[in-house]
Amino acid sequence: MEIVKQSHEIITEPDQLKLIELAGRTCYKSEDKITSDSASRFVKMLVKSGHHAMLEFGHVCFEIDRDSRNSIPNSSYLNISQVDRILVSGNFRAWFDYFENRVSTTIELISINKYLHIHYPDIFTRVFVAPKYPPVILEKDMTPEERKIHAVRTVRFITNRGVTHELVRHRPCSFAQESTRYVNYNGQDMEFIVPVWLEVDKSSSIEEFFYACGYAEKRYSNLIKLGWKPEQAREVLPNSLKTEIVVQATLAQWKHIFTLRCHKAAHPQIRALMQPLEKEMFGNE
Repeated sequence: MEIVKQSHEIITEPDQLKLIELAGRTCYKSEDKITSDSASRFVKMLVKSGHHAMLEFGHVCFEIDRDSRNSIPNSSYLNISQVDRILVSGNFRAWFDYFENRVSTTIELISINKYLHIHYPDIFTRVFVAPKYPPVILEKDMTPEERKIHAVRTVRFITNRGVTHELVRHRPCSFAQESTRYVNYNGQDMEFIVPVWLEVDKSSSIEEFFYACGYAEKRYSNLIKLGWKPEQAREVLPNSLKTEIVVQATLAQWKHIFTLRCHKAAHPQIRALMQPLEKEMFGNE
């Protein structure tokens, strides 16, 4: 048994396919299988198996010509801003579903589909002929207001299962979490997250917490030895079990998350996790 502290890491991987692989392998704790050229194969496997949730970690933003204003996709999973120019952004799953479920006749959307097909052939398979691509807009070229709507941040958290139960309630966000169905913790030191209030607690409650974690680890191990699968033996694991979760959201959504989870009424464990991330992501804004 090992007791660890929770933490966060902002992921800055620029390659969209590699980011999808990084998030997807978090679920199975198979990061050791990542190589310089494994992302393409991994994404093909995801698409073939219908595991499209991980495609949400790829993201792209386009500028739409004003003449195509009426052709803007009507989707709650695509972000649209219309001020000095029209921008439409979304994750790969949103674009994939949009083009798979309808045939568009507008030049702008046809050319978006062509762009995605050529640059990400592992995901997008339908090809339309179009005269030109719409401009791809990078975050560095966005205005502050556009950045709130279209720019995303991807964060890996190491925390406990109780905290992730709260995190996954936020919408619209994308999540990839370490799976207790597929990860077998038997034969290794099971990790538990120390509660933030125990870090300063000098009472005997620390011993009680350690005992409870150790007891759960032992029972889990015994059930595995009796032939239970990890997805069955997990029934005895507590909320304090360490888990990893990758979360992606727009800057506007992260602001909303911080408003709720850094509030004094929030659970102390998630508040302690979110406060340093808010400071790193937004500074003194």
